[in-house]
Amino acid sequence: MAMKSMAILLLLLATSYVVPVPVEPPLEVHIEVKPRTANGIIPVRTMPYHASARVTEAGTERTIGTVDLDLEPGGSKSRTETVSQYRIVFETKMARDGQRAAATATVSKGERIVTRQSSDFSLGR
Repeated sequence: MAMKSMAILLLLLATSYVVPVPVEPPLEVHIEVKPRTANGIIPVRTMPYHASARVTEAGTERTIGTVDLDLEPGGSKSRTETVSQYRIVFETKMARDGQRAAATATVSKGERIVTRQSSDFSLGR
C-alpha cells in the first residue's frame, strides 16, 4: 500500500506546476528643478523655472512617463498624469525668493503606491 501511495504522490508532483507570477520591474524617479535658460542666460519670464519628474525602469533608460511643470517664486503646482497602468502625481513648491524648491513624485498602480521620490533643491542665483 505504501508503494501505491508513493506512486500516486509522484504522479501528482510530476503533473503539478507552479504558475509564474509576472514580476513588475522596479521603477526609478528622477526629479529636476532648474532655471529656464536661453543660450545660457536666465530670461526674465513670468515662469522662470522648470520642474520635471521622469519615471524609468530601474537600471535602464526606458522611460515610463514624464511630468513637467513651470514654476515661479512663491508658487506651488501639482499635476497628475496617467501613463499605461501607472498614475504619476508630481507636486512642487518654491520659496518666495526663488532660492529653494521642493518636489515630490508619487507613482501608483491602481490603489498601490509603487514608488515615491522627494527632492529639495538650492537654486542660488
